[in-house]
Amino acid sequence: MSEKITVEKFDQAMKQAVEQRGVDYVYPTRDDLRAETGDDSLIDQWYVDGECRYIKPDGAPACIIGQAIYNIDPTILTPDTEARGSADLLEELKEEGLLSQETYDAIEPAASRAQFKQDEGGDWGTALHEYRRTRKGGA
Repeated sequence: MSEKITVEKFDQAMKQAVEQRGVDYVYPTRDDLRAETGDDSLIDQWYVDGECRYIKPDGAPACIIGQAIYNIDPTILTPDTEARGSADLLEELKEEGLLSQETYDAIEPAASRAQFKQDEGGDWGTALHEYRRTRKGGA
C-alpha cells in the first residue's frame, strides 16, 4: 500500500486549510460556543473529553490538523477519531501505513507546533506560519 500522506501533500493541505477558513480564523473556544447559543449544545460538536476534535460528529473537519488530513483524503479520519495531540494521531496513521517514518519525522514537529498555536487561541494564519517555520528548521 502506498502512503496516502506525503510531506508534499501535507504541506499543501495545511496551506489549503488556511485558505479555506481564512488566515484570521480562530478555532472556537467553549466560551465562544456558549455565547453563540446561550448553552452548551455546540460544545460536543467541537470538543470531546476537553480536547478539540479533528472531525465533528457531522463528518466536517474541525481543527487545523483535521482539516489538513481531510483535504488529503476525507475518509482517513472519522468523528470517532480520538481527540489527542497531533503527534499521537500521526503515529497511529503511520502504524496504519498511511505515512512513512520519513514523512512522520518531517511533518510531526511542525504539525504539533501548528496545533499548539491553534490550541492556545492563535489564528490559523499564525498556526500555518509556525508550521512552515518549524518545517524549514527540520527540512
